Amino acid sequence: DMGLQHQRFPLLLKTCTAKLPDGTSVNVWLTGPAGSGKTTAARNVAKALDKAFYFNGAISTPFELMGFVDANGRLVRTPFRDAWENGGVYLFDEVDSSNPNAVTAFNAALANGLCAFPDRVVERHADCIIIAGANTSGNGGTNDYVGRMKQDGAFLNRFVELHWPIDEKLETAVSGNESWARRVQGVRARVKERGIKGH
Repeated sequence: DMGLQHQRFPLLLKTCTAKLPDGTSVNVWLTGPAGSGKTTAARNVAKALDKAFYFNGAISTPFELMGFVDANGRLVRTPFRDAWENGGVYLFDEVDSSNPNAVTAFNAALANGLCAFPDRVVERHADCIIIAGANTSGNGGTNDYVGRMKQDGAFLNRFVELHWPIDEKLETAVSGNESWARRVQGVRARVKERGIKGH
């Protein structure tokens, strides 16, 4: 038992365990506002499936994703490499804040099921589950998330998008202070209702 879960967790878990015709797992684009629990949800998918959990945040260079060989000739591995090669749940968090040029190699790997790492080409492990966490659908900045990058259409097509809103019942349950949670939720609702931006 993993205790309290987001109302959409069963759908996320089912999506992550779905397989494509070639046997690889469906890639999930998990989109929702900051603080909605996307990272926790991805970690809980790994727990529920008894798999290792790997993640990284936004990247600006391909080396942060693919790794590199250092000046002493040693291979520097990354969380993506470990999940791709050995299986597990990999969360590329804040993917829509990443430099699209840095994401090109990730796109190529997802397209081909093969990834050219600095030392060798590696086939995607059958148990590698990939989740991209984002505040947007990958179509560029919004009023709330102005710095988000527009992602390539071919890249976005490699994912099934799953919206991850704030679950207010879960929020109230974990807050430990129901009256305060209700107050925060009321303010949030009024801000949204009035179209106030930047708060």
